[in-house]
Amino acid sequence: MRGMTATLKKISEYIKSISPSNPQKEIDKV
Repeated sequence: MRGMTATLKKISEYIKSISPSNPQKEIDKV
């Protein structure tokens, strides 16, 4: 179970790195 949590955390970090944490801010920037 611990390994699963680590994997989910890694995926979460990856998603955060490729997508803005605040989409509204991205829209405002454009």
